[in-house]
Formats: sequence, C-alpha cells, structure tokens
Amino acid sequence: MLLDMELKQTAQQDCIGDFTYNFLWQHKGAKLNPTGVIPSQSGTSYSYEDVVEALKSGEDVHILGDVGTRLASSLGVDLVYFGGNGKELPDVGSIFVDGNVDSHLGISMLSGAVYVKGEVKEPLGNVVQVKSDRDGYKKFVSITWLLHRQEERDSIREPNEFKEDELVLTDRVLRHTLAARCISDTKVRVKGDVGKRGHIDAKRARISRGKCGYERCRSA
Repeated sequence: MLLDMELKQTAQQDCIGDFTYNFLWQHKGAKLNPTGVIPSQSGTSYSYEDVVEALKSGEDVHILGDVGTRLASSLGVDLVYFGGNGKELPDVGSIFVDGNVDSHLGISMLSGAVYVKGEVKEPLGNVVQVKSDRDGYKKFVSITWLLHRQEERDSIREPNEFKEDELVLTDRVLRHTLAARCISDTKVRVKGDVGKRGHIDAKRARISRGKCGYERCRSA
C-alpha cells in the first residue's frame, strides 16, 4: 500500500504538482528548478519533482495550508518533453488541499483529481467540479477525463450537465485550456466566456462559446 505524501505549507507557493514545472522547456530552469525544494514547508523538504513523481506513481499528495497558482498543471499527462507520448498517464494520484487554492487550478489537466477544503480562485484550468467522495472537500476533475469516460458523466455537479453527448457548462466560470488533449468526438457548449488557449491540443472536441480570450480558439 502506498503511503501518502504530506506537505505543511506556511505560505502559498506556486506550481506544486505542475507536471510542466512552469513550462520548463521555455525557461530552462530560470523560473523553477524541478529538483529545488518547495519553499515554506514545515518539517519536510520535498522538491517539485518529488511531488510530481509521487503523483505519477499513484501516490496521493496532501497539502496542509493555502496553495498558490498553477496547482496540478498538466496533471496526468505523459509529456513529450520528458520522454513521454503526450497521452494520459494511468492511475495517477490525487491532490488534497486543506486550505485555499489560487487561480489556474488544473491547467491542461488530463487525469487524477484535486480535492479542496477551502475556496478556489478563478480563472480555472481544464477542470470542473463533480460530486465529492470525500466529506468536507470539493472535488475537481479534468473536463477531458469526463469527455473520455461516458460512465463518469453523472458525477458532474449542477448547473453544468451532459445533454446526450454534449457537455454544457453554464456556471459562468472562466476556464483556460478547455478540453485540452481531448480525442473524443464530442461537443462542449459554454454559456459565458472561454479563457486563453481554449482547446490546446484538442484533437476532436468541438467547442462553442461566447467571448474568447485566445485569438485562434474559433478554429476548433
């Protein structure tokens, strides 16, 4: 049985559980060193890479305290830059936060789940709230993960819903990277605005929406 990883944070830190390490291929370590220790831990000295590798191995990560931006970015993606195939990683762990979460939760997230006891700041990434199986926690999963799994679609929380094979988002939450890496022949209809990079690497999902913050997203 896997032992969960636990971090007690005394201050917010960004990019925890970020599989891209804040887009390492762009800054080459200038903004974030994967092997660097995450600041503001109490009693532990885990690195950014320690957290990502734990999640990849199926271990859950518990964070006590508030968390900064870009939590769980590309969670569950086998990234090509690191020798992967760009597809979903099976059986990744989940992240639990006993506190609040800053913006951009789950940018380009593909699998796994994020549980939050506190509040989550908008905009979000490619996530939506579903019915929680843990008391006291809000549960967020990848929109793409739901689009790929018809049997899980009943778990979505109102006012969002599936109408036949179409996901209808009516909660007016601004989301970036909507339907990232989707290979399902499905539709997403958004009542409201869509953030930047509205459908990054979405192979087959079709998105209809209101205003869009990304100049190319109408080409879906």
